[in-house]
Amino acid sequence: MQRRVSHEGVFALIALLSLVYMRYYEKTLYYKTINRFFDIMYEYISIPFFYFFTAAFITILLIYLFKINLPKRIVQILNYPIIFAFIIYAIFIFLNITGILSIHFIFLKPMYSILFAALGVLFAFTKV
Repeated sequence: MQRRVSHEGVFALIALLSLVYMRYYEKTLYYKTINRFFDIMYEYISIPFFYFFTAAFITILLIYLFKINLPKRIVQILNYPIIFAFIIYAIFIFLNITGILSIHFIFLKPMYSILFAALGVLFAFTKV
């Protein structure tokens, strides 16, 4: 008998790993100039992943709890804004790392946490 790993379990695990890395970075690596890679991981990957996957995890639990069903056509349409947002975000990260664009914006600002949480909610609806 084959057991599948549930989406909400994977989302919770990724959110937890992101939180662990965030706390580790804040406690040990923040004041050290070891490598730019750890700064990029913290600012552009760990913080957005935490908000995104925490919102996706909670949304999937609420979908199962309230038995929410969306038509397949709407679920397919919800994929497009998520893909578009991730492409724009990847381009933004690339431009910021190369130095063409120098806006540091992620550092726990509420607007961006709400944006990543909303994308996580949309993503959760596509995975149920």
